Amino acid sequence: MIPREHNGWFSINALLWLIAIVFLLSIPEQSDFYLLSIGFPLAFLTYAYFIWDAPKGTKLKWAILVGAIARLIAIFFFPNLSDDIYRFIWDGRIAHHGLQPYAYLPTDIVQTLPSLANDGLLDNMNSPDYYTVYPPVSQFVFYLSSWIGLSLTGSSIIMKSVFFIAEFVTLRYLIKSLQLMKMSASLVLIYWLNPLIVIESFGNLHFEVIMITFLAVALFYWQSKAIYKSMIFLSLSVGAKLLSLMVLPYLLWQIRWRKGIKALAVFVGASLVIFSPLLFGLNYGEFLSSIDLYFRKFEFNAGLYYLLRWIGFQISGYNLIAYIGPMLGLTYLLITLRYTIKDKASNAFEYLFVVLLLYILMATTIHPWYLSIPIFCSVFVRSRIVIVWSALIWLTYINYSYPDYHENLYIVALEYTLLALYFWYERSRKSKLAVQKN
Repeated sequence: MIPREHNGWFSINALLWLIAIVFLLSIPEQSDFYLLSIGFPLAFLTYAYFIWDAPKGTKLKWAILVGAIARLIAIFFFPNLSDDIYRFIWDGRIAHHGLQPYAYLPTDIVQTLPSLANDGLLDNMNSPDYYTVYPPVSQFVFYLSSWIGLSLTGSSIIMKSVFFIAEFVTLRYLIKSLQLMKMSASLVLIYWLNPLIVIESFGNLHFEVIMITFLAVALFYWQSKAIYKSMIFLSLSVGAKLLSLMVLPYLLWQIRWRKGIKALAVFVGASLVIFSPLLFGLNYGEFLSSIDLYFRKFEFNAGLYYLLRWIGFQISGYNLIAYIGPMLGLTYLLITLRYTIKDKASNAFEYLFVVLLLYILMATTIHPWYLSIPIFCSVFVRSRIVIVWSALIWLTYINYSYPDYHENLYIVALEYTLLALYFWYERSRKSKLAVQKN
């Protein structure tokens, strides 16, 4: 029971948020856009109340408890909005057979081990013709959750149990970092209660959760001046998902020269240990070609890229993704290099927020859970643009609601138009406040 002093809007809001989250975890499938249109708006409206209310003391503890309950419930629901889990379990089972997950295509190895396809793993996999690209820390979790004979549901529960533990580590180090930076502890709710984090990242088993856990620890140690510990945990974060590598240039630039070289040596040494499974039995050409295809073939919800694609069509008459993807990647690297050298970021969270937001905006594929790290960083920055984006990006599920999959570009246009309008509003408000201070 919530104490009497916390009855009223807080209690009603907490209950409605939890109902919306459980509904989204249990009822809609990926193609049920109209059901998602009930759950996501309710979840984000109640989430917005938590952020606006900024609860403190006992009230904050109750809000954290509600987020914990949602994650506990999520453990027992099989992922309903993503089919990535089938690849996770496949890779884990391959490893249990003593084989290198990076070395074989699922469509090839199933000829040797037909039992792997007995429970529909291959039929439900979204990338059976591509080599796995998941780093070793994620592969270790796949291995833990994929014992021979374990059901798909059992594997899901084990993975989510690992996520559950990881999320509490993230929560602890988020609060410790907020305390160190003398910021309000209530800001932790920006991450902890964000529906996209709970539904997509946790509920549908996207390994941004594990990456963020190690990243939260790494950045806390960085702020505490424990540089070498920070490098070890950063290498573990990169070992879960490569994206957290983007903060390394900033960290090394801040300490420079001798300390920077030592820190880099610690990071490289730890990374070599973590990534050692990649050194054996791997067809490097095929592995890198799978990564390259991400930039040259896959397209989803990419606002800037779609604009450039349209221009390319007018010029050449065909899709220029093979050129536009690498061009955007090179542009991103040059902008990031300049941003790093100019020292414009006030801390590592702000730096990572900016460079990842730029990276996502320039990507050719932008799935909802890609916003996980920027949401995590939003705890420490004033901008709320990623929070607004997280409340809009679920609209892309309309693409799965048609008998034959196709992307609704009107929805993409609506999403990015609203995002641009909010960006303009936020910049205008910031400019007005700056004028008033002067």
